[in-house]
Amino acid sequence: MEPRPEAGWAAALVLDGAVTLELPVADAEAQALRRWVSGTASVRPDGPGIVLCGVPAHAGIDAVEAMVRRDPVWYARRLLAERTQAHLPPAVSLVHLVGHRRDVEGSLQEFTAALDAAEVVGPVPVGAAALPSRWDDLDPEQAAQAWVRVPWAHHAELARTAHDLRAHRSARRATGQLVMTVDPEDWVAP
Repeated sequence: MEPRPEAGWAAALVLDGAVTLELPVADAEAQALRRWVSGTASVRPDGPGIVLCGVPAHAGIDAVEAMVRRDPVWYARRLLAERTQAHLPPAVSLVHLVGHRRDVEGSLQEFTAALDAAEVVGPVPVGAAALPSRWDDLDPEQAAQAWVRVPWAHHAELARTAHDLRAHRSARRATGQLVMTVDPEDWVAP
């Protein structure tokens, strides 16, 4: 752990900013900004500032613009507006389903029957590399993934439906492979 001066640091140098911008996740830009802000939180506002190295010019990259402005709230508001318009988290709540196509399709029917606000994306094929290793008996040609999304106001209903569906599958000892993840951290843009 680094020592922190009581009055804060005069300046900070953030190296390899492009590396964090290029993380292979759906929200790489937001994660990059979170890391940069966390790493520079102890810089005094009256100091010479923050030097962000290894990133393209800030025009067009909102996370870099937010660092230049020293205004992560600006970025958060902008990102939320964009994601609300595109129906993406955190404006919506998601359940990601992956498994045998028939299990995914059956679960989608149950979600849509239980939730008026449910919007389904998929099912679509899953690459063999994306399947859990314990599913070595599942033919990748039979694997599928899908998303169920609802406006955030219906998050509790979506989570409850996912819980009930898991419990129902368990109680009837359903065979087949199916994984449901509510609000996955690393969602693939549906």
